[in-house]
Amino acid sequence: MNPENTEPLFDVPIFYPNDTQKLVDASLVQKVPTEKLGDALARYMDEMSIDRKKLTELTGISDSAIYFYLNNRHEISADYLTAICIALRLHPFRSKYLFSLTKHHLRFNSFRDMICLNYILACAFNEDYHLSNCNQELKRLHMKPLTSL
Repeated sequence: MNPENTEPLFDVPIFYPNDTQKLVDASLVQKVPTEKLGDALARYMDEMSIDRKKLTELTGISDSAIYFYLNNRHEISADYLTAICIALRLHPFRSKYLFSLTKHHLRFNSFRDMICLNYILACAFNEDYHLSNCNQELKRLHMKPLTSL
């Protein structure tokens, strides 16, 4: 991959204002009290027709790691969860839901977390907010990127 290229490897569509109500309605119906992170993530990926290989390309996370996360066999790190939310351009409601299924949360008193949160909140609505740009911004500020992408 060309390091100068900041475009995502797969065209994940952004949300438009009229999409939000449909998403909220669908999310309320689909919540399952016993759902685990891998189940919810698999459901979101299925809705978007994104398989493990595509998610690997979008995030730089290994296929085997994604397999274990989807099958609820390993705990995901906060960085990888953030990267997945940004790469999939998940609506902030969905990102928040995935985080609620883990022990992770982004802190408002951490500058790095605030940068990541900014990308999570904007990626669904603005094409400029994608994982490559987030990683580049973190590197520019001498912070650890979310993934190697």
